[in-house]
Amino acid sequence: MNPIRHRNVLRVLFILILLGATWFFYEELKGHWESLQLEELRLHAAGILIAFVLVAAAYFLVTVVWYYGVKAHPSGGRVSLMEGYAVVNTTQMTKYLPGKIWSYTLQMILMQRRGVSASYLLYLNLLITLSIIFSASLFGTLFVMVYSRRVPGVLSVSVFLVLSAAYLGFIFLNGWVFKGIVQRVNQVFRKDIVFFELPLPFLLKMQAALILSNALFGLAGSATCYGIGFDIPAEMVFPVSAATLFSDILGFVMFLSPGGLGIREGAMFFLLDGITGKRIALLLPLALRIITMSSDLILGIAGFVFLRKVAGK
Repeated sequence: MNPIRHRNVLRVLFILILLGATWFFYEELKGHWESLQLEELRLHAAGILIAFVLVAAAYFLVTVVWYYGVKAHPSGGRVSLMEGYAVVNTTQMTKYLPGKIWSYTLQMILMQRRGVSASYLLYLNLLITLSIIFSASLFGTLFVMVYSRRVPGVLSVSVFLVLSAAYLGFIFLNGWVFKGIVQRVNQVFRKDIVFFELPLPFLLKMQAALILSNALFGLAGSATCYGIGFDIPAEMVFPVSAATLFSDILGFVMFLSPGGLGIREGAMFFLLDGITGKRIALLLPLALRIITMSSDLILGIAGFVFLRKVAGK
């Protein structure tokens, strides 16, 4: 298949996914319109603001991890925190484009003048992305183990144990794996790529920071509930937060859906329906999407302003 036809197929598939998700939510909203009682919704500005701050804090932690990862590189000493913030948050705006490679490509271009190699940036971004996916998946599996009746308990426990083992293996063995890949690439393509491995103490700090980032993003879902007028009990904070986080990761790993549009909302509805009731399961994903897109836009604009300042130096 030639590249143009391949891109057209991907666009069509994305449109079909988005239309399917839109139709699903339309049918659910139409079928339960009276039970939603939209006229009784009472928006709480404090809850919406807290959710926004939690999302921004979660994103900022990822930025800090990326920044210190770049600083750990022999050529990364000249990169300031402002420049790191600008690069990460400006390039993250591309997640709403089809494909998942645009932000990484732009980072490589922007960091080229600082002498940070493209292969190292790819390695660092893979570490961050996989770390987020692993920890979020563990949160999600815990949710399924405790609250879901649709998945057999034996299966969910088995998946949790396998994910835990894989996560530990990833932390302690990733350097050996990536080094082997780089060596193989050098042999096959006759390249001279130098692999710079991050030390284990840094990797452990990275995991702690990214787990906290995931927890903050999940709590943003609970804060959004309060923001749109639902006072959920304390025992519902974990399932709502875990469903928020797990559905976001499912949206991310779906290559065809820019920004997880449609996928995240459908997954959150599936996870919460039967636990919180259809009213929250339908309205929360839509409200959270508005908050996260607003956060992406504001942080991206701030990043662009900082990037222009850094470029002018």
